[in-house]
Amino acid sequence: MKQLVNAIQLYFQTKREDTAMAINMHLQSLSVTIDLSVFDPHSTIAPQFFVSLYELMNKMEQRSSFAWNCVDVLSNVCRNPAARHALIHTYQFIPGLSRLLSDQLSNDKKIRLLRLMQDLTCGIKISWQIPHLPHLMVTLSEWIESANEEIITLSMGILVNLCYKNLPAIYTLMGNVDVKKIVQICSAMRGPTIEIHTCKLLIILDYMNSDIPESILLKVISVTFESVIEAFRIRDSILLRQIIQFFLDVGKQNSLEDLLQKQRYDRQLATLLEIVQNNQSMETGDGNFENRDPECIGLVFEFLNFLIEKKAPSVIMVHAVLLQMALKWIHTDLVSSQALTMLKSIAVNVDKNDIGILEPLVQGLPIFLTTLDCSRNDDGPDYIEQNLKIAGLFQLLKIMSQVPTIRPKILEDLKLRTVCKIFGCLQDIDGGKVKNDLDMANIETVNLYVHGMALVNELARDDVAWINLQSNLMQHKQTHMILAQCLCQSSREEKTIVLEMSTIPCFPRKLVAEVMVSLQAATVPDLKRSSSQSIQDQELNFPVLSVTQINKIDTLLTKLNETFAQKQFSSVLTSDVIELYEYKLASMGNAERAAMASVEAASERCTHLQHRNAQLTAELNRSHQLLYHVQQCHEQVSKLKEGLEENVDTLKKQVDVDKGKLRACKSQLGLKEEELNECKAELDNLRKKCEKSLEGKKEVEEQNAQLKLYIAKLEESSTKLQKVVQKKEDALKKSNYTVDSLNSKVNELEQNLTQKQTELQETMVELKEVTKELNNRKQILETITKFALNSQISEQ
Repeated sequence: MKQLVNAIQLYFQTKREDTAMAINMHLQSLSVTIDLSVFDPHSTIAPQFFVSLYELMNKMEQRSSFAWNCVDVLSNVCRNPAARHALIHTYQFIPGLSRLLSDQLSNDKKIRLLRLMQDLTCGIKISWQIPHLPHLMVTLSEWIESANEEIITLSMGILVNLCYKNLPAIYTLMGNVDVKKIVQICSAMRGPTIEIHTCKLLIILDYMNSDIPESILLKVISVTFESVIEAFRIRDSILLRQIIQFFLDVGKQNSLEDLLQKQRYDRQLATLLEIVQNNQSMETGDGNFENRDPECIGLVFEFLNFLIEKKAPSVIMVHAVLLQMALKWIHTDLVSSQALTMLKSIAVNVDKNDIGILEPLVQGLPIFLTTLDCSRNDDGPDYIEQNLKIAGLFQLLKIMSQVPTIRPKILEDLKLRTVCKIFGCLQDIDGGKVKNDLDMANIETVNLYVHGMALVNELARDDVAWINLQSNLMQHKQTHMILAQCLCQSSREEKTIVLEMSTIPCFPRKLVAEVMVSLQAATVPDLKRSSSQSIQDQELNFPVLSVTQINKIDTLLTKLNETFAQKQFSSVLTSDVIELYEYKLASMGNAERAAMASVEAASERCTHLQHRNAQLTAELNRSHQLLYHVQQCHEQVSKLKEGLEENVDTLKKQVDVDKGKLRACKSQLGLKEEELNECKAELDNLRKKCEKSLEGKKEVEEQNAQLKLYIAKLEESSTKLQKVVQKKEDALKKSNYTVDSLNSKVNELEQNLTQKQTELQETMVELKEVTKELNNRKQILETITKFALNSQISEQ
């Protein structure tokens, strides 16, 4: 963005082709960026960026490539809600975009341009009949009469946006366009989009100065439900925003509570919730379907939140469904803030004793705390959508902490470190320096810290740690600036919170009042200068006739005066009177053209002043930040100076003590010098003795050298003897090993011999027994033999 601003300024000076190519390259890059936070209007570069873009569109030709690249960039910028609001109310790109309207454009370019203009006219404020309005309205009416359906729908949407709450635009429309013909054409068409635009235009024209009848309000409510459902199905975020914003404005101006109580919308609400839960969709063919889905969800949540606040019976029956639905979207950008707002509204409107309804919030408490812990680093505020999300979390936690059954769990689970991380810009964490990155131009950041301090005040009723954090926050100048800024610029809800906080003992009332005075002094205009300027403007005159016309009219008036004086009325010609009226009409036409030129110049001047105001506001914010940074540095330097002064006093006392010690040391130094002289004399004697010792040392060294040679020879002979001894020892070890082995063998043989002897003895014993038995058997045999022989002999 900085490179684009520099390139545009360079191109206005040089008109070089390479600079033009660089501008187109930067514009194309910004038209497709997905980081919408770069377009936040409170950032340092944003005012200069938008002003440069405005100048580029107004100074270049209509058919240049710059114009359509700027259209693409603005279409992408409009996806950031805060940036879109700034484009509508501060930078006013509609006159420049109106210059691009022509019948020679292709339908694709017409649709691109009309979509952007429809987005930039949603909620626009028109205080007088701006010169570009007639051309714009006539062109749109011609396209309504002759173009295709989509162009008709978009043109009708722009006309409705221009006329809504803008009487000068309505008068311009009636004076330059056949409204009845447009209404007839659009009434014959079918479709939720064109029907809601026609309905809105009729309501604007019929009831612009009176309340809307009840019958019309009931029809508006019914048509709004159907149109929201259809617009969400086709994911037309621009149409959805217009429908919901119109319904919310009608609801704020007219009492809808009784109407919502009389007639139930259960079926329409159930259909809407079913579509949102199932996330049904239809492709639109423009390539931005996925990008617009979260924005559509956020708009539907805004619509549902309005119904919750109005306590519609149909919505009360589905609180549990809405809770579950909102919990699914709290991590998504462009939806999270609305989801948290819906959770807060449900928590406020339900019975605090109904634990069944609040149970999903208790179960989702870890999710809230994790989101709070992960959504911010130590560097403070990031971008607007994140500020809204964290502010919503603070509000929800505050409401939950007011429920007696949930409060102990919040005190237990919510870590002091997490909240301190959010308040890193306002307080001194762990004795460190206060960071200087607070963005006072962003009111969302101010509201975020106000809601955070409200949560701290709520928790400080039961915990000493939170009381200490509360006291610490109230001591810093940045906190005083936040509170004063809130009282000056924030909405009624945030101002009420600050006034409630003013009752606590540690609230810095006087310091906040001083900051408010300084803020008002910086923002209140110089009334004397402005009044004198207006007087000068009133004295401006415009020439209405040329010199020739003035001479002719003087001659004619003289002739008519003479005729009237002579009472010759019959001689007055009708042509002379007609000529006089023609001169009068000519003078009125010249005066009208001069007035229109003046209005156009005033409009351009007003736009320029708004741009300048935005730039000066950003510069003022930077100056305030620098001022408070300097004040903080001054305080730190003052504290450092006081510490240094204490150190200087301590050092002076130490110097006096050291001077007394120095005088004592000088007296001791004289004694030491005398002792030193004596030592010098002793040193001379010792030197002489040392010289003699050195001579003796040389003789001893010579003898030592001879002994070293002798020792070397002895070492050589000793080495040889050691080698011989080593060999003998090796031989002895081998012999001992052989003897050991032989001894072991002898022992084995002896053991075998003993065993054999034992076996032999056993064998001898057995042999004796066998021999004895054999002898017995021999005796028996001999006896038997003898007995047999005797028997034979006897037989014979």
